[in-house]
Amino acid sequence: AATRYDSVATTGIKFLTTISRSSKYALFAGPNVLNMVCENIILPNMRMRDEDVELFEDNPVEYMRLDVEGSDAETRRHGAVELIRGLNTHYEGQVTEIFSKYVSVLLAEYGQDPVNKWKTKDAAIYLVTALGWKTGTAAGGATTTSGLVSVVDFFTSHILPEILSAAEAPGNVTSPVLRGNALKYIMTFRNQLPSAQYQITLDVCCKLMTSNVVVIRSYAALVVEKLFGMTEKIPTQQGVVRTPKVPQKLVVEMLPKLLAPLFQLIAPGVAENEYAMKCTARTIVRADKEFHVHAETALRQLCSLIEAVSRNPGNPSFNHYLFEAVAAVINTAPEKIELYQTLVVPMLQELLSKEVLEFAPYALQILAKIMALYSARQMQLPDFFRQLAKTLLAPPLWDRSGFVPGMVKFLQGYIRLDSEYILASNTLDPILGVFQKLIASKANDHHGMALVRTIIETYDLSTMRNYNVNILRILMTRLQTARTSKFVELLIIFLAAFTIRYGPDTLAGGMDELQQHLLAMVLTQVWAKACLTTPATGPSRRLLSVALTTILCTERFTTEPYAAVWADVLTANIALLEGIEVDAVDEDRDPLLEEDAATQTGYNVAYSQLANAKEAWEKDLVRDVEPHAYLATRLAAFTVSHPGVFTAVIQAKLEEKPKEALQRYLAATRSELK
Repeated sequence: AATRYDSVATTGIKFLTTISRSSKYALFAGPNVLNMVCENIILPNMRMRDEDVELFEDNPVEYMRLDVEGSDAETRRHGAVELIRGLNTHYEGQVTEIFSKYVSVLLAEYGQDPVNKWKTKDAAIYLVTALGWKTGTAAGGATTTSGLVSVVDFFTSHILPEILSAAEAPGNVTSPVLRGNALKYIMTFRNQLPSAQYQITLDVCCKLMTSNVVVIRSYAALVVEKLFGMTEKIPTQQGVVRTPKVPQKLVVEMLPKLLAPLFQLIAPGVAENEYAMKCTARTIVRADKEFHVHAETALRQLCSLIEAVSRNPGNPSFNHYLFEAVAAVINTAPEKIELYQTLVVPMLQELLSKEVLEFAPYALQILAKIMALYSARQMQLPDFFRQLAKTLLAPPLWDRSGFVPGMVKFLQGYIRLDSEYILASNTLDPILGVFQKLIASKANDHHGMALVRTIIETYDLSTMRNYNVNILRILMTRLQTARTSKFVELLIIFLAAFTIRYGPDTLAGGMDELQQHLLAMVLTQVWAKACLTTPATGPSRRLLSVALTTILCTERFTTEPYAAVWADVLTANIALLEGIEVDAVDEDRDPLLEEDAATQTGYNVAYSQLANAKEAWEKDLVRDVEPHAYLATRLAAFTVSHPGVFTAVIQAKLEEKPKEALQRYLAATRSELK
């Protein structure tokens, strides 16, 4: 078929696909209509064309982009696959019966002349893929398959023999397009692959990574990465958790076979292969602490690769996975801090000094991670970190949006680890200047809040007494001039942390310096209302609740105007507590990265969070506090000093549901209000 008619053909196929999924699907029910569509439209467009083979050979990177990333949506073959899936919506049995015959014919034809008839088996693989797939995603593979097609039997009988044959002579793979599509079949139906087949599939892929064909070695690495990344949901008493399907023991056993070909694929001077780089990062993550014996070898290769790539950064995805791999190695062997000091830190320092803009956000994240290792071992920070911190406080740097998250993470760690030096060197003022700049930006206010929260969690009240009023002024000014729902949530969480850290009287006193009784207004007009609608996470809800309980049980609330808002604050607190009860267990995320995060970076030096360099610098201030019991016991103790006063307020102003909830908390702790 001439390529000049492709747009007409794909548009026509899309039209038929739309009808097959619409209320007019009965149009296909006429005599021989399905047969004609299958034979005359779908089947001819399932065969790989000469143009596709040329692309495979001449531009493998573009071929893989179209094939793996689903960018082939406008091709005839993709349209034919979608038409099969559309017809399967209402005619699955008939369509499967029709094409099952053709699959048998195609496979028989291939068996007679495998060398010259490889396109027939390739078409058969595509047909089975289209018939077997029911639901799934391009990134996650098929999640449910057709009950009429055994994708596992097809793998055993027709896919595995192809890749085993290719692995016998990986340096001279025959019918490479067919073998590449066999590997893609494994990617597509990896979730259905029996665990007994993991070992042999991984062994074959290790050999195929040395193939002379770019697509074959790339797909082999991608299969390994996808298999290592598979998880299954396991219900536990704490909720549903995700567990890897390929056990860590098998991953570790594969390391001797796997690392050599992987390191060859990502060696400096070799064309950048993002699939191999992602596989490297995934392998290190899955091997975890067992990878420590390979840490130095891997780091030396990765650092030399970064130095080579930094001369002309080109592939954002490759670069992202490269730094993920470095961070993952550090996770596997945190005790090797001297190695990182001599090997990694100078390399990152060089990147920053040369202003390799694309790599600066990554360098800052990894430096923050290494800095945390010094803290864990109570070691003194090298002077380099202090010099870098001073450099990062230069105002022009904070105008580069892609640098901001990494710089904030670094400063958070620096504040935690070198707090006394910061005071002695008068560095706290410029850090607070950064906070003020970030708070003024709707795009960066969350980074400003993270920074100031680290400050109040690190320094005691005696140090912060001269700064607190100005911090509160900056926050209240932003609330008044540019209020957003995002900022309100950030604000109340910060005020809760401030209350836990320095006490409600310090908060009220600081607010009074701005405006008399300002806290009372903020509690009713901002804090209490936000608690009823906040999407805050479980830990944030606990923090908010404990802070509100602390405020409620303060003598200041026995006088006006605070006494007038006491019931509103209690109602908001109970709403938070009821929300905590139904908070879902947070399922484990992909331990490597958020899918396709790196592909969004482009060349704009946008920030990409390294999944392996996430350091939780915020403290859980109420980790050991059970908020329901805390409210009940604190209220009971508080009302002893004010018998009858607050019980009357509860009876008069609380609705029935909050009253019932409060009674449950009291009964559970055997507490009683006076």
